[in-house]
Amino acid sequence: MVPPKSDPRWKQIVLGDDALNFQALPTKMLMMRVRILARDKTPQKIEEAIKVAHDFFSKNSNVVCNDIVLLFGKPTEGEL
Repeated sequence: MVPPKSDPRWKQIVLGDDALNFQALPTKMLMMRVRILARDKTPQKIEEAIKVAHDFFSKNSNVVCNDIVLLFGKPTEGEL
């Protein structure tokens, strides 16, 4: 359900200014954190922000599943 860190959508997520309507408060807090972390746009900070976001969504996928769908869409048959 959570794409690998190499997926280009992660970079868009941590650098984006999108005002997405997340359902879970922890997701809202995480997104503020990773966007602040990636704000200077250096490759190291972007990778660190992606790692933080990926780890969060991987560990909490059962709690923030609706927010994962909002970010990445519904999983395909092969992703389940």
